[in-house]
Amino acid sequence: MFRRCLEIALKKYTPEIEAWKLEKRIDKLATEGKITKDIQAWAHRVRLDGNDALHEEEEFTKESAGELMEFTRLLLTYLYTLPEKIRLRLNPKTE
Repeated sequence: MFRRCLEIALKKYTPEIEAWKLEKRIDKLATEGKITKDIQAWAHRVRLDGNDALHEEEEFTKESAGELMEFTRLLLTYLYTLPEKIRLRLNPKTE
């Protein structure tokens, strides 16, 4: 579920990359400086854990799912929420 969320979120930033290429999307954002190397590493962890969830019989622990959820939330905040908050602060509406 969190892997799919990353797919959808990163597509906006990398529309030229064909579907189902999350690894390339993550690496492109890092190369372009839109995410840090640490965020890149975490995003790959979400990607790989999502792959494992599809192909392995072992279920995720509640703790592992919580970590993936928290990282995904933080990445969405970093890519979408913070830039918009900054934009609004820099360009307040004049009334």
